[in-house]
Amino acid sequence: MVLYFIQPTAYKYYAYISSYFPDAKQEIIYPIINDDPLHLRRYLDLLTIIQLAIYYCLSIITLVNAFRNEKVSVFARKYKNLSWLRNFILALIGLFLIFVIITITVGEEYR
Repeated sequence: MVLYFIQPTAYKYYAYISSYFPDAKQEIIYPIINDDPLHLRRYLDLLTIIQLAIYYCLSIITLVNAFRNEKVSVFARKYKNLSWLRNFILALIGLFLIFVIITITVGEEYR
């Protein structure tokens, strides 16, 4: 982000117009220095998927351990806080799966 802020105003304007109005015709303005020196933008979807997969795996492990500490089945409705958390994590995993499916099927079209 810092590397973006030190770019000239013309480059920032070009980046804004090309992002929000991709059909607008304009001259290409190149940055003074590369604002993505590690070239992580091309792997952004993959990095997001990996990060979320690790997060959800750790969430499931923590949730299962919490249910085990209470000596209750994971699908029991006895504990409202744990049941709410279980349902919330399952909903987030559902959204994650939708994100993965969309990224696999149409992700390359928008790059």
